[in-house]
Amino acid sequence: MAAVQKQNSESKESDNNDASPQQQIVDINSILPKCLQNTNNRKCDLSEDLKLINPDIHELFNKYNKLYFDGEISFCEVRWIETKDDKDKDKDKDNNSNNKPNTKDNKNGKKQSKKKKYAGKCLTDSSGFCCIELEKTLLQFKSSKYLIETIIHQMIHSYI
Repeated sequence: MAAVQKQNSESKESDNNDASPQQQIVDINSILPKCLQNTNNRKCDLSEDLKLINPDIHELFNKYNKLYFDGEISFCEVRWIETKDDKDKDKDKDNNSNNKPNTKDNKNGKKQSKKKKYAGKCLTDSSGFCCIELEKTLLQFKSSKYLIETIIHQMIHSYI
């Protein structure tokens, strides 16, 4: 234990003289948005948002950007996307291939699993522009709570 304390005191002295990036201590509050610092006494009431039916995703984004991220998420677009269901894709392929069956089997002779659908995704380009895409076909039948959680989750990706 004494060796650890001695090592700590030596590292503090060296920090003052020539601090390398590995030895620098970062204050967590300098990284977190102000709204997430010292949240012991803070409570957010989202009960009104949870009651909404078909909430406007742009209003929710703007509200949560101010509430949780101090408006730091800029240059970001939020939009609905609709991807075709696998059944619809199979119908299109069947129509284009003169009714030939279009099933692929794996090594065991079983059908391959369908592609996993995600409720949302965050795309960022090299210039820093962000686009949050929300899957309408998946989210339209889910609760407002699920939609809100998805938006905030994607906003975290955008912020980081």
